[in-house]
Amino acid sequence: MSLYTRDVDALVKFYAGFGWTPAVSAEGFAVINTGGAPLAITALDHLASDLGLEVSELEDGGKYGRYLPGVLVDTPEEVDASFEVVKSAGARMLSTPTTQPWGVRNFYFADPEDNLYEVAHLPNMTFGDQDAAIWPLA
Repeated sequence: MSLYTRDVDALVKFYAGFGWTPAVSAEGFAVINTGGAPLAITALDHLASDLGLEVSELEDGGKYGRYLPGVLVDTPEEVDASFEVVKSAGARMLSTPTTQPWGVRNFYFADPEDNLYEVAHLPNMTFGDQDAAIWPLA
């Protein structure tokens, strides 16, 4: 799952207080291992830039929210294949498959009710004993 925020560092510190392990940190981006699904924390301006939107459209009361469900796939090639499937299904495509500076390959789309989604491949991610995704420690 992905959470978009005004202050990545503050949220990383907050969730680390839960005992959740910070796994990756880059400018405007971090991943926390929650013991379940990894939680990606990303600066709002990164998402706005990826989608060609103003940050205000993602702020509280804007057109979109700041929580974004993600669909994780096993390979970068599956991101590209998923793009074609989602596009063929009639989704409103908000970006094309892109490899981010931190290594994630992803794209964004909106369903018919304008709910945002991300499809992503997270490099080196594995799954634990209960099929929970685990982002590797840097």
